[in-house]
Amino acid sequence: MLSKIYFSFFVILSLFFINTALSQVSGSGRACDFNSSYISVPNNPSLNSSFITIESWIKADAWAANIWENVIVSKDGWATGDQGYTLRAGANGSLSFNFGNGAWHEVASGALMQTGKWYHVAGTFDGAVMRIFINGTQVGSTNYSGAISATTYDLTIGKISYTAGGTRYFDGAIDEVRIWNTALTEATLKEYMCQKVTPSHPNYSNLSGYWNFDTPGVISDNSINANNGVLVGATQINSGAPIGNKSNYVYGAVANLSVASGTMDSLQVTTTGVVEGLHVYRVDGAPLVSTVLSSIDSVDQSHYYGVFNTSNTAASYTAIYHYGTNPLAVESYLCMLGRGDGASVPWNFQSAAQNLTLNTFTKSANVRQEFILGIKCPSLGLNYTGTQSFCEGNSITLSAQSPATLSAQWYNSAGAISGATNNSLVVSSSDTYYLMANIGICAGTSASVSVVVNPIPVANFGTIPTSFCENDAPFQLISGAPSAGVYSGSGIMNSVFSPAIAGAGMHTLYYTVNVNGCEAMDSAEVMVGSNPFSPIITQTDSVLCAASCETFVWFLNGNAISNQDSCLQVTQNGNYSVACINQQGCASDTAIYVLSDLAVDQLDFSDAITLSPNPADDFVTVRIQNEAVGMAYIVLDEQGRALLSGRVEMAETQISMKNLSDGVYFIQFQKEGVAVIRRVVKK
Repeated sequence: MLSKIYFSFFVILSLFFINTALSQVSGSGRACDFNSSYISVPNNPSLNSSFITIESWIKADAWAANIWENVIVSKDGWATGDQGYTLRAGANGSLSFNFGNGAWHEVASGALMQTGKWYHVAGTFDGAVMRIFINGTQVGSTNYSGAISATTYDLTIGKISYTAGGTRYFDGAIDEVRIWNTALTEATLKEYMCQKVTPSHPNYSNLSGYWNFDTPGVISDNSINANNGVLVGATQINSGAPIGNKSNYVYGAVANLSVASGTMDSLQVTTTGVVEGLHVYRVDGAPLVSTVLSSIDSVDQSHYYGVFNTSNTAASYTAIYHYGTNPLAVESYLCMLGRGDGASVPWNFQSAAQNLTLNTFTKSANVRQEFILGIKCPSLGLNYTGTQSFCEGNSITLSAQSPATLSAQWYNSAGAISGATNNSLVVSSSDTYYLMANIGICAGTSASVSVVVNPIPVANFGTIPTSFCENDAPFQLISGAPSAGVYSGSGIMNSVFSPAIAGAGMHTLYYTVNVNGCEAMDSAEVMVGSNPFSPIITQTDSVLCAASCETFVWFLNGNAISNQDSCLQVTQNGNYSVACINQQGCASDTAIYVLSDLAVDQLDFSDAITLSPNPADDFVTVRIQNEAVGMAYIVLDEQGRALLSGRVEMAETQISMKNLSDGVYFIQFQKEGVAVIRRVVKK
């Protein structure tokens, strides 16, 4: 079975449940095994009769040298005269029946029985003829007119009643001992030798004692006379005698026999040649031994069939099991099993030919055999689509390999899954899953399937400015989470964003992570502004001009000047340049324009002003020389926007920068038309 776990039981009618501890033993049930042991049944007048039939099934382990030494049943009175009766064997398998009536009268057979085989034996007396039978066939007779003398000795099974002449034990098994107060006919013996005695027997009222040994530890008389016995050393064993509830037979002819179990099924036995004797019997109930091969799940617990050949030699026959409407007959799971007899021999698989149209199993054999229907359940396997490990949002479908399932129930580690009773299950969460279901009359559990659902990771692009200019330096992207992700998009190479490579415009950049095959992505929008054309400075007298631009920032000797117009009225010589800033805040600087032809007597405050500390914190201190006292000042940001203004009235003045954020600022000082700009950094 799948992973060697599946289909070890039936979910079917209770009559098919395996139970070897049955309250009522079916078939031959149990026998008694004798070896220097016996059964004692107290004397009772019902056991004395003028006319008689003694019958039993025997299986000898060994024969004594003399025919009278292996006593089967005895109620004989040697010490009080020739009284009573005995059925016995010995002398290499010879059968003897004798009784007393003032003298001993005996009828005996030749050596017709073998050790290790079951035989039905019987002795009868009708007042005129003594007869003995083996397997239903008369094997000896003696004429005598009279009656059997009664005796007060106890009846014994397995040894002689009066032991002065020796115990004469039987060595082997004895089953189904029956004593009748009439002589049964050969036809009646044949009819019922392979059946249990019930009130339907035509001579049931003549039954003096009936011991089948089926009740453990108790030797009960199953007749109306309650002639119960006691075990004296004998042990009860599983019987192998061919005994059922119904039988059919043929002697000296070609066999075509059939025994049915109602309309449910039947066993038909045919031969091509004449047989000495052949019985087919049906046992109603579970076999005493239900042991099967590990590959077989169970056997029919309602009934089974058997074939018994009366001859010592093999007889070839064909057994045809018509399983018809048997509730077990789900043909794809059905098989025929067999065994030699009802002892502790396990049922084995039979290589029988199955006809799905006729609903039959056909088997050729030449030895005694019992047949029963068995079930070999299919494996409850699982199919699944996709992989057992996947990402959140996906799923896997588990389904039974066989669609013909009933009462399906899916389970996970927490137990039965509510509402999951279909042949398939859609799984979207991590756990271990399995299926319990019926397939026809079989039920079982599938192997477990472990499903792993991996979470979708959360991707974080990390920190990046929202705007760049084309001429900005490359930006290292290092703060993406979780780590080991991949950056991609315009201008990105090896986790470095290059504005120059990306070019002007709006760009979407991506950060992609993959954890256990599950992918997530985060993005960032970045604007790259184009750089304006570098302006060219021209001079007309004391005026410097640059080409048209959105915003201008003029510089003198590297210091920003407050003038933001395209032209600048200069008042001193020096190195001038202008930055052209476009609407995206991107700037292009001119080349240095050296001015040296202005008059030198003009005011020059460039060396009269110092700032400290620089970089500054909340305040910056301005120190000026006397000629600069009274200068006005304006604090500008990098775009040239005026933020603060005031006047320097003393040689040392503090300008507050508390309300300004960290960054680069320009302070423009002006007096008498002369302007000086200083750069200051707040941090």
